Amino acid sequence: GRIRARFGGKVIQIDTGMQTQYVATGRASALEIKDGAFTAIYPDRRDVLANVPEDTPAAESVPAR
Repeated sequence: GRIRARFGGKVIQIDTGMQTQYVATGRASALEIKDGAFTAIYPDRRDVLANVPEDTPAAESVPAR
């Protein structure tokens, strides 16, 4: 699986089935959110996600809980 933006970028799907003993096509992955940019990180590549709304706040402007 791959990390992907859905529903006009309002949902980021990040479950990629990292454990290949359960999901044959699974792969290690992470989602980086930095300065308002959403980047899917894999062992062999980095992909900037498209369709993420421009009005999504940068990580530093989101209030801590």
